[in-house]
Amino acid sequence: AEFRIAKNRLVKIALNDSYQPLREYLVGPVGVTYFYGDLAQGIKQVLDFQKEHDKFVVKIAVMSGSAISPQELQEIANLPNREVLIGQIVGMIVAPHRQLLTVINGVPRALVLLLAALRDHKKE
Repeated sequence: AEFRIAKNRLVKIALNDSYQPLREYLVGPVGVTYFYGDLAQGIKQVLDFQKEHDKFVVKIAVMSGSAISPQELQEIANLPNREVLIGQIVGMIVAPHRQLLTVINGVPRALVLLLAALRDHKKE
């Protein structure tokens, strides 16, 4: 992530007419943060910094051209990191195959158990 303090006039010029709803938030000192990597991790760091510093306030965010409230940012920050999400997706993809394998292995296992029980019964 990259954080820059910016003059409101320059931010308004940069925004042009594309982000009209953001103009109302351009009052007082304004900082702009750009995220390049893991978005959720960057948001967590910004929100943690906000908790530690009273004068630092996140007013609004923009992601993919849409305005995001601080509450929505908190929801994004609560998401697990990228590696954990990928692991969960892989686990969901593998789960049906694992269950099928368990069922397929269950038939020979049941047959072996049945034969062992018959052998024990005949010994008695």
